[in-house]
Amino acid sequence: MPFYNTAELRIQHDEALGLLRAEWMGDRSLARLQPALVTLQQLAEVKKITHVQLELNSLPDLSVFDQIWLATHWMPTVLPLPLQQVVLVLGSARVYNVHAIETLLAALRGLIHFDVQFFAQSEAGLHWLVPDPAALARLLAEWQPAHNLPGAERDSFAEYPPACGPPSPLALPT
Repeated sequence: MPFYNTAELRIQHDEALGLLRAEWMGDRSLARLQPALVTLQQLAEVKKITHVQLELNSLPDLSVFDQIWLATHWMPTVLPLPLQQVVLVLGSARVYNVHAIETLLAALRGLIHFDVQFFAQSEAGLHWLVPDPAALARLLAEWQPAHNLPGAERDSFAEYPPACGPPSPLALPT
């Protein structure tokens, strides 16, 4: 199973399951949040991902600017993806981000066609996404060693495109 690393994200991909699992690994600055999320969206689009787990416990509190960017720029690029299930891993210590993301999801509720669930622990979220015990055990076994290594497989998604700025806003249907 390939792992795609950026300075901010550790990403696990399982093609057979249509699964993308990403953990925020960046520092306490959100300066690279937008390019990291653009890269994640592009990877999900190219790989035709249907199941996503975002582990956001180490993500700093989202600024109002980033929340607006998520609603007006990033989510419109995510909504057309063939997603079926999305897990957001945020523990009880991340109350601000839980509320910020819940507000974003509520604002877009009529446009979201996939199931979204919050989990406090990563493994519990993966249980929801991957009902097959053998596949789940394999994913967990692969994640932990790769999580502790400084390098992983790199491909074209491992580094941001040179001109990676915020995408142009898409018009939401009325």
